Amino acid sequence: MSDVESQTDTDATLTGTYDPWPSKAELLSAIQASGFRVVSTDFSIRVSGSGSIVFRHLVGDVCPPAIDGDASTTAEFLRDAAVVSSALAAAGIRHRLEIYDDEQNCAGCFHHQWPSAA
Repeated sequence: MSDVESQTDTDATLTGTYDPWPSKAELLSAIQASGFRVVSTDFSIRVSGSGSIVFRHLVGDVCPPAIDGDASTTAEFLRDAAVVSSALAAAGIRHRLEIYDDEQNCAGCFHHQWPSAA
């Protein structure tokens, strides 16, 4: 396998949670501070970098709020998630983001005021 092939993933993913969930306006303001392009719809906020991080079900009670995302490489996703996490932390939003590689191994975790796993 060449160096390029060994550095390229096809299914890096992100999951995350917040406690408590911020309002959509608070979340949008914090994410915009990250410097990424942000697309806001009635029910979601999409952060576009090398991958896409999506905050879903932000308004209404049909589904609980959720965050997920995907990217072409784990390394780029880790970089993007770190920037978004820093922006959320700067806004005082308690959160945890986990990034998984294409084999579903946890490649990184970013959090702010989240308790350590026991």
